[in-house]
Amino acid sequence: MTALLSFFAGNPAILGVLASIIAALGWGIHQRLAGARAERVAERARQAVAEASVRESC
Repeated sequence: MTALLSFFAGNPAILGVLASIIAALGWGIHQRLAGARAERVAERARQAVAEASVRESC
């Protein structure tokens, strides 16, 4: 196991590919969280509009 790890850590090409994969995964997770945050904000805005229209009709 140590030999395999040292091979991966010592080979710049493999290290670069692994770093790119990790960066892409991190970016994807960030985008997913940003989309969820935007959806929550949009839901709150729709809810506020609905509550305002209920208050106006009373």
